[in-house]
Amino acid sequence: MKKILLIILLTIVSSIEYIAKAQGFKAEERQKIVNYVNCYYTARYILNNPDYKQENKAIEKYKINVDSVEDAYEYDTLYGYLKESGVLDYTADRLTKKLNDRNSSVTDSFYIVDYINKITDTDDFSNFKFTEEDKSKLADKILQWYISRHSKVESPRENRTTRNDDVNPLPVPQNEMGFSIWYLWLSIGFSIVCLVVIVRMMRKNRRLAWEIDSYDEEIRNKDEQLRLANRKRDEVQRKQSEADKNKEAEDTNETNEVFFEITNDIQKNTADEVIPEQTAMEVGTTTYYADVDVSDDCFVRVNDKSTRKSVYEINVRKQSFTLINDSYEAKLSRASSSGVTNACEVRGSYETGKTVSITPGKVQQDENGKWRIINKAIIEIK
Repeated sequence: MKKILLIILLTIVSSIEYIAKAQGFKAEERQKIVNYVNCYYTARYILNNPDYKQENKAIEKYKINVDSVEDAYEYDTLYGYLKESGVLDYTADRLTKKLNDRNSSVTDSFYIVDYINKITDTDDFSNFKFTEEDKSKLADKILQWYISRHSKVESPRENRTTRNDDVNPLPVPQNEMGFSIWYLWLSIGFSIVCLVVIVRMMRKNRRLAWEIDSYDEEIRNKDEQLRLANRKRDEVQRKQSEADKNKEAEDTNETNEVFFEITNDIQKNTADEVIPEQTAMEVGTTTYYADVDVSDDCFVRVNDKSTRKSVYEINVRKQSFTLINDSYEAKLSRASSSGVTNACEVRGSYETGKTVSITPGKVQQDENGKWRIINKAIIEIK
């Protein structure tokens, strides 16, 4: 925005006829401007770095930070001072010398604005970290000096005289003088209007930028809240999943512990049905052991060896199943377990009963090798 303001200001001022073109530049004026740019950027580089203690003292000692174009050192003098200081050799060779060589060759500018932009440009010296404010101040000072210098030049009409020294100079027509004053005031008024418009635009843009920043901040806050909510939800789901798994494991352990042992007073009524000898031989194993879990009338887990979780004993030859022998107390207290009732029918109450008898149930192995319950085993508590 500052750069745009500078360009508009220079363009408006350059509309005045006596500063519109630079073909009136004299070699002396160009050299003064070049000298001032050398002094300004050399001093500004050091002053922008307060940590350069000795260099700042040298700038102050040789008074390189001049305020006026007229007071600027010529290049040879400035370069000599920099070398003489003993601490500004780098600045002299890498900045001042290159700056002077470049600006001394700028001779093709026709307009004063274009000329000032070229000699104050710092793109070739980016490592010295000059700011737009540095460039803007330099351009303003050069332009003010140029306007002030040429506004003091007398009109050629005032210097006209006849060959006879006794004849008075030709007077300037009043109407022409009034027109010049009117044109000057018109230019000033137009410049003021443009500045007011620019300031209002800057304020509006600043407010718009503030509103955009506020919206961005609000969006960031919403995103953060959503992220925290998702994290909490995931944490709750994880804990719930762990709790469900723990509960399922506890239920399984409790169910697998629902055994009861058949004591000597259990009367077994075995089935008379016997599978063919050929089938028994094909099976190989005559006894299997099943867990308490039953699904779709089929035992879920069947092993050829008894495990800690085994509850039922399957007789392959007889195709029957019964409960594995357990203690008399366990038999009475666990007879009504919900897990057992999936494969057994319980008759009587263990609280009043004294003896338990079990009638084996019937099973059959299907095509998939699963043992399906045909008839439930009957547990009678008397």
